[in-house]
Amino acid sequence: MEHYRNTTHSRRKQKDAAYYLRNGLRIAMGLLFIFSGYVKMVDPYGFNLKIEDILISMGMDFLAPASMFFSFLAFSPNLP
Repeated sequence: MEHYRNTTHSRRKQKDAAYYLRNGLRIAMGLLFIFSGYVKMVDPYGFNLKIEDILISMGMDFLAPASMFFSFLAFSPNLP
């Protein structure tokens, strides 16, 4: 049992390529979401078009005229 414990402990100290790949992809994905949010915040009209496309594809055509309101509401600082 002692031998098993020592090999497990030594494995935790080793950082293989998968560890670095996983953390690199995690950081890249986070930067992608930050950039995406920034683009949506800077261009509310473009975000409006995307929301409208999503609403129409989901069969909610009646909410399409309110998509500009939704695009501004998404980045309102007064949201809880």
